[in-house]
Amino acid sequence: ADNVPEGRRASAFGILSGIGSCAFVCGTLSTRFLSTASTFQVSTAMAMLSAVYMRVFLPDSIINDNLSTPIISEGKSDGVANQNEEPGKKMQVFKTMPSMEDMLALLKSSLTFSQAAIVSFFSNLADVGLHASLLYYLKARFHFNKDQFADLMVITGVAGTLLLMPILAPALGEERLLSVGLFFSSAH
Repeated sequence: ADNVPEGRRASAFGILSGIGSCAFVCGTLSTRFLSTASTFQVSTAMAMLSAVYMRVFLPDSIINDNLSTPIISEGKSDGVANQNEEPGKKMQVFKTMPSMEDMLALLKSSLTFSQAAIVSFFSNLADVGLHASLLYYLKARFHFNKDQFADLMVITGVAGTLLLMPILAPALGEERLLSVGLFFSSAH
């Protein structure tokens, strides 16, 4: 958001949502043609690849050492590698991760961040609940297998991403479409 002018943030989040929807469709489509064991192996490999990609090609755009509320508190940074330390020393990975207290401090420090986290949590909770109950019902009632689940998910993903969104975006406008999407996601 810090790299996008305020007037264009709605379209940037819309594009990000579209990319997420396309990724969902592509991931679901690929599972249609893979075995269950291969699906988890490919998923793991892609997760590792995306983590490396983000680390290498997506540096933080705002580097500010004068943050009012750092993510890792001063007293708990024992495991964080210091720039003055010897380069041969190994950094302990899990001690550099923020603790639960640090995460709570981050949520308390920014009202906007807290509200975004709450919206994301309930939106994902609703999505997971709907998908899990629907897939369980289809398996129990109609004996669906993974290929039929994948077909169904691809159809709904393509319908939403490629058919519905291009029709609604010009008609409603980007900001109104995002508001409608958030409303229906909350109601969902």
